[in-house]
Amino acid sequence: MTKQEQFLVRIAVAVNWIAAGAIVAMMLLVSADVLLRLFRAPIPGAHDIVGFLAILAVSLSLSYTTVMKSHIAVDFIVEKLPRRVRYFIDSFNALAALVIFSLITWQSGRYGLSLKAAGETAQTMNIPVYPFVFGISVGCGFLCIILAFQFFISLRRTVKP
Repeated sequence: MTKQEQFLVRIAVAVNWIAAGAIVAMMLLVSADVLLRLFRAPIPGAHDIVGFLAILAVSLSLSYTTVMKSHIAVDFIVEKLPRRVRYFIDSFNALAALVIFSLITWQSGRYGLSLKAAGETAQTMNIPVYPFVFGISVGCGFLCIILAFQFFISLRRTVKP
């Protein structure tokens, strides 16, 4: 593994820890809300906060999942192809995903700016929404860096096996 790959893995692991923290916070909040509902004292805005934490958990875990190749893949046909064809397919998939997630990064960043300018807040607790939309942009941005790196590695293997 090259130094660049190790650096990207370290970034992905660090961002994934933030996503894991969001999941733990969701678990604790939901548990506390359920427990307090037994005493007729639910946590106000728990639903909104859990939704925001879920946004962070999903978007910030994408880069780690990609680095560890943990996505679901059906490759029983592709694995029977020659090595160079497999590398070409890998590079094409990485490029297609890079284009899609670059658009998501860009558009979620634009949307976050518009929410910030409008002063949009959550319905129950008046929490600003834009930081969580920027979280989507950041998580997808990290994913784009990983995908670009994987694209160039696969492309290099296609040209020079």
